[in-house]
Amino acid sequence: MRFWCCTVDGCFRTEWVVLKRLDILIGITLSFMAGGLWKMHHWNNQRRSREFYNMLHKGVISVVVEDE
Repeated sequence: MRFWCCTVDGCFRTEWVVLKRLDILIGITLSFMAGGLWKMHHWNNQRRSREFYNMLHKGVISVVVEDE
């Protein structure tokens, strides 16, 4: 009776271990993806700040409001 094999404690534990490993693998994958997106966001902010300060240094823009 092969059907009863899956309800035996040993078989259930094996399936549980496989599901736990799959959960861990999915969690690690999602964390790396989220970390990569956060890093890309950080690099984008750094680039924007660097461009702003370069333009400020070159005199292209000014933070002081000119009097009319």
